[in-house]
Amino acid sequence: MFLIDAGAGRTLTWRGDMGRLIDNLGAAGIDPKDIDAVLMTHLHPDHAFGLIHPDGSATFPNAKLFCTDREWAEWTDPENLNRNDFRSEWTGGALEAVTPYRDRLRLFSVGETLFPGVSTFSVAGHTAGMCAYIFESEGQKIVFTGDVCHHQVYDPAHPEWYFHMDYDTNPQQAADAKTAIFAKVVTEGIRYHGYHFPFPGIGDVVPLGDGTYHFHPEAVAPRH
Repeated sequence: MFLIDAGAGRTLTWRGDMGRLIDNLGAAGIDPKDIDAVLMTHLHPDHAFGLIHPDGSATFPNAKLFCTDREWAEWTDPENLNRNDFRSEWTGGALEAVTPYRDRLRLFSVGETLFPGVSTFSVAGHTAGMCAYIFESEGQKIVFTGDVCHHQVYDPAHPEWYFHMDYDTNPQQAADAKTAIFAKVVTEGIRYHGYHFPFPGIGDVVPLGDGTYHFHPEAVAPRH
């Protein structure tokens, strides 16, 4: 069983409603022990810190950890601990989060196919090695894109906009990555999952013919 990213965990306090992954997995009938592989889009706190419990133990004790080699180089570099900006704290947290997984770590180059039906595509820019995961089964595809986009309206309408001049490792590359992933999903008919989009974050990207796009979200289907 695959999990894409591990969320913020219970130690990151950016917002009071974070750290609900384990509860939500339980509500879906999934035991963290049943996760075989955690596929990291990138190692920012709200995606990686949930790899561990507050006591430092692995949240997913039986899972292998997959991360791009470039992402690993950026966010596990101990030299960052000497910086005077957010990278010091974020790197320290990332190093703690990955510690229990070092003996089952799989680093890969973006573009590799990791499993039958699971390929990777570069969306680097927000971080140096951010990676999207494309799942294919029975002729259908869906992509999980990390933070290449942060808003379901503005980003498709303005793919040339970057997220933040400080928090993007390379802002222009981040904007270019957005344009590239939109073009790919439209050309290949891939369903799109956008992180930070309203739940469930899944839908279709539609070109408007002028280099901009519109995201058509899939409605939530409540259970009766």
